[in-house]
Order: sequence, then structure tokens, then C-alpha cells
Amino acid sequence: AVGTDALLTGIWREAIVAAVTVEKAGRGGRYADGPAGQVIDYLMERGFSKFSASAEKTEQAAHEGRIRPTGGGGGGSGGSGGKPECPHGTSCYRKNPEHFKEYSHPWGEAKDQDKSWTLQIRCGRCSHVCTVAVPPGTPAGATVQAKCPQCGCTNQAQMPFTAGTDPKPSAAPHMGGSAPRPSGRRKALLIGVNYFGTRAELRGCINDVHNLYRLLTETYGWPSHAVRTLTDDGRGNGGMPTRQNITQHMQWLSDGAQAGDVLFFSFSGHGAQQEDPHGYEEDGMNETILPVDFERAGMMTDDEISDLMVKSLPEGVRLTGIMDCCHSGSGLDLPFTWDPRRGMWREAVNPFHSMGDVLMFSGCEDDDTSSDAASMYSAPGGAMTTAFCDVLRRNPNPIYPQLLQMLHQHLSRGGFSQRPVLSSTQQFSLERPFSFDDIHPNMNPQLGRIFRQKFPPRPRAMSGPLADMLGPLGMLAGGLVVGALAGEVLEGGFGLLGALF
Repeated sequence: AVGTDALLTGIWREAIVAAVTVEKAGRGGRYADGPAGQVIDYLMERGFSKFSASAEKTEQAAHEGRIRPTGGGGGGSGGSGGKPECPHGTSCYRKNPEHFKEYSHPWGEAKDQDKSWTLQIRCGRCSHVCTVAVPPGTPAGATVQAKCPQCGCTNQAQMPFTAGTDPKPSAAPHMGGSAPRPSGRRKALLIGVNYFGTRAELRGCINDVHNLYRLLTETYGWPSHAVRTLTDDGRGNGGMPTRQNITQHMQWLSDGAQAGDVLFFSFSGHGAQQEDPHGYEEDGMNETILPVDFERAGMMTDDEISDLMVKSLPEGVRLTGIMDCCHSGSGLDLPFTWDPRRGMWREAVNPFHSMGDVLMFSGCEDDDTSSDAASMYSAPGGAMTTAFCDVLRRNPNPIYPQLLQMLHQHLSRGGFSQRPVLSSTQQFSLERPFSFDDIHPNMNPQLGRIFRQKFPPRPRAMSGPLADMLGPLGMLAGGLVVGALAGEVLEGGFGLLGALF
């Protein structure tokens, strides 16, 4: 309805005002195709074109400050320290330090200021495990130091992004609706790690990056400047695939994403496991990827990767991922996995639901340490990446069943036993063509972690050069496990492996 001031009233008015609040809190100020414009577009698509003029006036009034959110919150300037409040509200899942520097979170700050964490650090020199009390208010990403009571060595580690538990589930603001118009904005992050000069050296992971780069830019027409590459030959345009650099580039990939944006992520390298501190995973183990400096800086868990790239994505953003490593079945910690035998989506026991449209293709199940692991060390390219690129070059837009079948056939012809695994944040009908730009709206009625059952850790046995290098990293049970980060020996100059777990 329209009020006496010629502005919309009711829920549509509140939606436009809230969207303008988000725009004002952003770095770009007001922009034509921003959240408010998308709300108005959706209003028109629902058949309310007669309210077009009133909607435009409502947006204008909100930008001029003549009308404000009835709740008084949103992205105004009343946050702590003069910072605007986070536009995501209480559903905010962003955990990177830069986000907390830019926005205040008054609904959680008072509680978090009084909260302290108890971590366990394994000494990098003598392997003694000691308990460390982290001061209240210590942010994710901060450096934590601890002196080993056994040998006196000072160890250093980074406060993990996944410390603590996920927020309780909340009702999604809406479900369904039409897909957003593609914005034309695209970003890709391709990571390949060969681990040169180590006992676990690989041959084909950098080749995977080059292969995917050509697929995106030549077959699908992505602009080359939108693709960041991290490779440990030093030739990637984004630098080396260190833990810190991977973290920063994952933040780069997801930060600022808006409805209609299309993202792509790939990792080719070693994968492993680490105990899940919360028991969410059905085998009690988090899946991990190994940066080039994993012996010093530690592994990255699927929880951390999800925090950085998945949970924070707004509705209408599409992210496609490729994981070409062992234990990669749920490498992005997505809630739904396609079951080809039953022809339906299977939901994880303890799923985390979010708004974005994220798909991931992987080459092995979580419990698969890859029967083809021996050949992986000498292969000129990852089996999953090679199959993905070859299949899509022959047919750039197959329907999903065809794509999965062609991937399986390609892997089988190459002598690989694993099947392709498709996982997603949203359930959708597979009878549609695959496209990087095909964005599915949110269909999850609840957002956040739905906890149903706690699972004990059941680590899979590992063998080979990588197992020798990892040793007990990530495989130790007991205590509160909050991440797989490495302690660094600061005294004595040994630089030996330590792990924060």
C-alpha cells in the first residue's frame, strides 16, 4: 500500500529501507544495481509494477534520511567506536579480522568480551602439549604465544577463525523467488601446490591451475584480470600458496559479493584430516587442505574455508568449486550431497545452511584416501580437474546428469576408481544445464548450524611420503580441537613443527 506521503508502507517499505541501509554501510555508497534496486526489481517481478513510482520515492527518501528502519539498527553509524553496525545483523557469519575492524557487532560484543578460550598447543621443539588460556576479547587471526613448561621454548600460533561454536539456526528471510540478473562481475581463485623439494612432491597441481585458467578465459570468456592464481613455482599472479596468502585470497574472493556475481574456486594439492572439535562431521574428522608451508603454518580445515568463502555469501551469488585432493568430498563443508544411486540429495546430519548458491565437484569421498594415491605423485594433472576441463570443452552446457556421467566415464577411462562427488548449499533439480552463471535462489528455510548428533573421531590410516611428513599433525584425539595451525619455535632457531589444536 501507499501512504499519504506517497511512499510505500508495510513490509516492502521496510525491505527497501533495509537495503538502502546496507548500501550506506558499504564502501561504494549508492549504486544503481545495489540491494535497493534488486528489492524494487523483485517487487516489479511479483506483479506490483503500479507501485514503481512509490518504490523509487521510498528509496530516495531512505537515502536522504527522511525514513529509517523501524528497529533503529541496521548499518547506521551508531556502532561501537563510531563504526557502522554490520549490515548482516545477527545472522552475520563473517569471521575475518578486517570485517570486524570495519563494522561493529553490538549484539555479540558484550558477550564476547567476557568470553575466554582454552586452547592446547603442542610444542614445536619437544612435542609436549600444554593448555593455554587466551585472554577475553582476543580476535580471530591474532597471534597467541605460549612458553612450554617442559623445555622452556616459546611457541607462536594464530588464533583460528573457527574458535567457538556456530550461531544457532534462524529462520531465513525468504525462500524461492526468481534468480537474480547476472551482474557481469566474475572472480576466480585457482590454487596449485606441487610441494617442490619435499618427500611429498607432486607434478600436476600447477598444470591444473593452467588448465582451469584456459577453460575459464578461453571456453567461457572470463576476463583474465578477474582470475587470481597461487602456485608454488612463484609464477602465479597472486603469489605463493602459503597459508596466510590463501586466507587473504579467499577473503578477496568473497568480500563485496553481491547478488548476480559469479565466483569460482579450485584447489589442487594434498588433502588430509584433522579431528573435528565439535563432532559435526559424520566421521568425526574435518577435511583439510595443505598450503605450501603446512609444516610451519599448519593445515586449513573445511570449517575455516567455509567461514571464509561460503557462509558469508548473500543470496544470489554463485560459487563453483573444484577440489582435487584426498578427503575432498565435503571440502567446503556444504550441507547437501547428490546421491546418484537414489537420485536425490542427501543432507548432512549436522548441516550448516546459508543463503548463497555454492556447488562443489570433488574427486573422492571424505573417507577415500584415494586408491589412486600412488599414481597421484607422478600424474601430469589432477584426475578430477583434467576430467572437468576436458568434458566441458567438448560440451560447455550439459545437463547435470550428463556432466556427472561424463566425468565418471572420463575418470574410468583414465584408470581411476573414484566417482565424482557433487555437493551444494541448495537442493535443486538436476534436469537443467550446467552453467557457471545459473544462480539458484535460497531454498533453505533455516540458516545456520542444525545440530542433531555428535560423532567421535574416526581417522583414516595414511601411508606414503605425506603421512611421514604429517606425523601426528591433525590426527591426535583428546582435548578441545579448534584448528590445525602450526606453532613456530621462537627460541633456539629450530623452526620445528608444532600444532595448535
